[in-house]
Amino acid sequence: MKLVLSFCVLALLVGSVLPCTASLSLVDHYLKALDADSQNPTLRYHLGVALLDQGENKPALMAFKAAYPQRADDPEINVNLALVSMRLNDPDSALIYLDQALASGAGAEPEIYPLQNLYFNLVLSYAQSGQLEAAVALLERLISSRCPRIAKFGSMHMSPCLILALRPTQGQDISGARYEFHGHYSSAR
Repeated sequence: MKLVLSFCVLALLVGSVLPCTASLSLVDHYLKALDADSQNPTLRYHLGVALLDQGENKPALMAFKAAYPQRADDPEINVNLALVSMRLNDPDSALIYLDQALASGAGAEPEIYPLQNLYFNLVLSYAQSGQLEAAVALLERLISSRCPRIAKFGSMHMSPCLILALRPTQGQDISGARYEFHGHYSSAR
């Protein structure tokens, strides 16, 4: 009888706790964890990933930057910083982080870090914002790159990018040409 009563009490407790925890988002869980360990760079990084997934770009950027000093050589944080920088229309910062990701070894794992697509998006971002010289310079750099995958990318996409970058007409909307990179790269590994 005591065993049955204990089981019923336990079931009631579990039932009352589960709805509360289920309503908390991943961001809320990381924020609660950071209350207990506010200086933990791994928690800050994963908070940034959760925020990025929810489209909270500025808070994600702040979380990634707080974790960056301890993870500067990690390709994953550099790719995520590049993604959030592109979302915040800061292509110069995105380029710095993409280059750091490449230097950190992300180019060796294209199935995880598709730098080709990210660099292509960056070329288009420069062109869309009217920074044609930066778009052309980046495209030329990619084409002449020593990284075989990046160089192959550059030659495959050279004609359309050069046309977009060199001959946009006033007010031309080139957003349809942009390859948004969502489904292939999951930032929450």
